[in-house]
Amino acid sequence: MKLAALLTALAAPLLFVSAAADEPPVVLLRGSGAAIASDAEGTEVSFGIPEFLAQPEYCTKSCYRDCSCYSGSNDCYPKCCTKNKGNCPNNHMPPCEPPNENRNPPNFDSSDPNSCSSSDSGGGDRDSRCSDSSDCTSSQYCKFDTGDCEADSKGRCTDGGRDDKGCTRNIARVCGCDQREYDNECIAENYGVTIDYEDDCDDAGRTARDFDGTCRRSSDCSSGYYCKPLFEECSTEDRDGFCTLIPNANDCNNLPSDKVCTCDGKTEQNECRAEYESQGVKHRGECSGSDSSSDSGGGDRDSRCSDTSDCTSSQYCKFDTGDCEPDSKGRCTDGGRDDKGCNRNIARVCGCDQREYDNECIAENYGVTIDYEDDCDDAGRTARDFDGTCRHGGECGSGYYCKPLFGECSTNDRDGFCTLIPNSKDDCKKLPNDNVCTCDGKTEKNECRAEYDSQGVKHRGEC
Repeated sequence: MKLAALLTALAAPLLFVSAAADEPPVVLLRGSGAAIASDAEGTEVSFGIPEFLAQPEYCTKSCYRDCSCYSGSNDCYPKCCTKNKGNCPNNHMPPCEPPNENRNPPNFDSSDPNSCSSSDSGGGDRDSRCSDSSDCTSSQYCKFDTGDCEADSKGRCTDGGRDDKGCTRNIARVCGCDQREYDNECIAENYGVTIDYEDDCDDAGRTARDFDGTCRRSSDCSSGYYCKPLFEECSTEDRDGFCTLIPNANDCNNLPSDKVCTCDGKTEQNECRAEYESQGVKHRGECSGSDSSSDSGGGDRDSRCSDTSDCTSSQYCKFDTGDCEPDSKGRCTDGGRDDKGCNRNIARVCGCDQREYDNECIAENYGVTIDYEDDCDDAGRTARDFDGTCRHGGECGSGYYCKPLFGECSTNDRDGFCTLIPNSKDDCKKLPNDNVCTCDGKTEKNECRAEYDSQGVKHRGEC
């Protein structure tokens, strides 16, 4: 009797399977591991498979909400204590197989977490985790979790970063990790940007309007823009970047200090400062010894300059508006060739050469940095003082000389401009005293005096 009782107790949770070929398996008992012999004629002993060793059927199509991934092992456990899945054994959660080789949770449709994606049945498509966009296909970028703007994170490859998503214009604003405001999440994805939080940015001013189409190089972009690679990419050779508005330095001071490492290996206060330097962002956080400028993949994005000789022959070194000081850093800008085809709209600016121009484009046409936006305080000098390009003074009319672009002292490699020679020194006395060093090594009171002596200007300040 004791033996029979023991067998009955052990058999209570067992699974019995008939071994006869013409009999379907019949669940008689649900089991904990013991085996019993069939007493059916013509059958052999068969063994039950314990449920905790078997793969539960629902594991092969477990949606994200049905998994809890424990950080210790990253194994995936279903939340099995629901009516449709039966009761969990006491203190035991039957494990599912990890959904992919990287042991990541399966994909799911966030709008319908009950609907498993077809890829959750075991294909490799679920493994979409990434460190940067180079881990993704060319139609995707590496998007991090909302609020994850930290260094050394893991993201997920997401369609976007190509300006081709066809987003709606519904307003549900989000603030990106680039401290830029987007009308909705889809538009942020369009530009390959991870979302910091769902709301207007605390510091408004930077928006998706700062982008002006895709590019492979800065020459594809309009003046005042540069070709910025996607976040954590430092080249546009394999994937387009975006023509991105270059901010003024002061634009970045009001933004939070979220340090980034730029593609030239320098740590900047925030992504805005990286854009001011016309750089891509290699990663968030400070640069380390392993970060070097060699990662930038080409000099086209690095458009900072000390003088025009640092720029291509189609550009000149333009400094920030109001920066007419010595030892400044400018930005290579299309111009200085009298070929920009500017319109004649009147929005006057006063150049650092103390000359008045009808608009900024015309000043750029002559390779001039803007001092301020308005008529010059001391009128009289205008763009009409120029009379075409030249390589030497013999190409200019009487009363003109061939003046090199600012910061250049030769016209061997680049044209200068036939420039009107002031009639007398008195023409220059009424102009402000902004010392310049001329190409013959003399300090003059201002650029007008340099022109009176038919000289180019080597740099601002005393020689």
